[in-house]
Amino acid sequence: MVNAEEEFQRRVENAERQRQVTVNNYAEFAKEFRATVAKRMEEFERELKKSQEVAEKVRQRGETRAAEKFRSDQRSTVSSPREQVARRGRRGRVKSVLRRI
Repeated sequence: MVNAEEEFQRRVENAERQRQVTVNNYAEFAKEFRATVAKRMEEFERELKKSQEVAEKVRQRGETRAAEKFRSDQRSTVSSPREQVARRGRRGRVKSVLRRI
C-alpha cells in the first residue's frame, strides 16, 4: 500500500514538473514570438515609410513635369493674339457644323 501511494505521489510530482516545463516553454515561446512580431512590425513600418517617401518624390516629380509641359505647351500654342483669335474661330466653325448635323 505504501509503495502504491509513493508511486502515485511520484507520478503526481512528475506530472507537475512536466506541466511546469510545458508552461515555461510556452512562456518563452510567447516572449520570443512577441519580440519577433515587434521586430517585423518595425521593419515593415520602416519599409512603408521609405515607399511612401519614394511615392511622394515620384508624385512631386510628375507634378513638376506636368507643370513644365503645360507651360511649354502654353508657350508654343500661344505665340500671338492673332493666332488665338484664329484658333477660336476654327473651333467656333467646328461647333456650328456639328450643331447642324
